[in-house]
Amino acid sequence: MALNARGFFDHLRSYLNMGHYATEGRDGKLLLKEKIFTETKKQEIKVHLIFSGEAFAIKLDKLNQRGNHDPLFHFLDDTGKPWSKRCDFVVFQLYRNRVNIR
Repeated sequence: MALNARGFFDHLRSYLNMGHYATEGRDGKLLLKEKIFTETKKQEIKVHLIFSGEAFAIKLDKLNQRGNHDPLFHFLDDTGKPWSKRCDFVVFQLYRNRVNIR
């Protein structure tokens, strides 16, 4: 059975653990937060994305309650791989009957 863009987006949203990995967009705004280490201290960076339609973001390096990484999928394990710190979020957007992934 083929899915349209709405069906795919809704299935993706229901498959992922939105309470743990995801950040929901509200009123055309999506807030992404990431803690980084600078020379002097640890600080939090916030990025506000403006979008049309619906959107949510998945945080790939989310820590569990014990402070360990539980990768969303095994290939997203970020322990020492060259690509490991290049992407912290994946954003999914439903707009004009298309799913865009950034």
